[in-house]
Amino acid sequence: MAYKLISCNRQDDLPNTSVGVKYVGTTYDVIRASIGGQGIFANNVDALHTSRIEDIYIQDIHVIIETRNSIYTFEIC
Repeated sequence: MAYKLISCNRQDDLPNTSVGVKYVGTTYDVIRASIGGQGIFANNVDALHTSRIEDIYIQDIHVIIETRNSIYTFEIC
């Protein structure tokens, strides 16, 4: 299953100002994402590494991952 990053916001709610914003629009396979660990998402070209994950939840067709610094929203493809 693939996941497309559709937004990456800082925890202070400023839209698309997180370090991960350059990855918005990219589709990834999940390598690892668990609460308390680092998230690693990869495709054939690039990889996205998150800081420590604090929460993961599903809302509609989106997977939302909250880290210490950012909120990543992925669309399930």
